[in-house]
Amino acid sequence: MSNMSLKSEEIVEFPETRTAPLRQHGPGYLFKHTLEKFIEWRIENNIGPDLGNTYALFYTGPTNKSDPNFLAEICVSTNDPIVKNEWGIRELYIPGGYVQKQVTKDKEMIFRKCNI
Repeated sequence: MSNMSLKSEEIVEFPETRTAPLRQHGPGYLFKHTLEKFIEWRIENNIGPDLGNTYALFYTGPTNKSDPNFLAEICVSTNDPIVKNEWGIRELYIPGGYVQKQVTKDKEMIFRKCNI
């Protein structure tokens, strides 16, 4: 945590959470494009920042920005079912369980190994 001041760290129980994710599989430098598409989908569907928690699920980390095996999803929690759509957004449940939670001076982060 190079530039972040760690305020606290604890193990907490995270509830199973229904989300609407957009998957990124390919070079890591394209993740910004995936994030922009996800924001467009949220705007089109009237899902503002106050209507659900946003999660970034990283399944792999690229060894460099052009690593073709980078796999991640950006998602928002939702109570509503997701219908088939042109964006490729689908329904995904983040499993519940115990996670490591770190709170920094600026933000809260939860670290958890994600299995596909």
